[in-house]
Amino acid sequence: MFIALNTDGGDRVTYYYDTIDQETGSIIGSQKKEHFFVLDSVLKEHINKIRVYIRTRIENPLYQLTSFMSIHIDNSDRIGFTFDKIDPTGRILSTGNKDGFVVLDEGLKKEITAIREWLTINKLQDE
Repeated sequence: MFIALNTDGGDRVTYYYDTIDQETGSIIGSQKKEHFFVLDSVLKEHINKIRVYIRTRIENPLYQLTSFMSIHIDNSDRIGFTFDKIDPTGRILSTGNKDGFVVLDEGLKKEITAIREWLTINKLQDE
């Protein structure tokens, strides 16, 4: 699972992983969590494509996307996202609103897979 947040400092990704004993297959550590700011342009592009897709699903132009996460459950990818509701003057009406959907779009699936692969290669492989 990974979460992408848009903060004042730029995009920040949080990801979760398990550590597994290579000899026994036993889980050594579960749901370990790491964070980093996105500096890699390729990763940033994948995140932006997912963000654009989600924005097309938000029907109201006065809803501002604040974060999204991808999780794989029951053999399907799901996107959950949060957004703020604002009025036409920019005043915040509510924050932390949530919504989500099962990923059916093949292009979106490819972007999610690309981010997972980037995390595996750049953050999870032993040096």
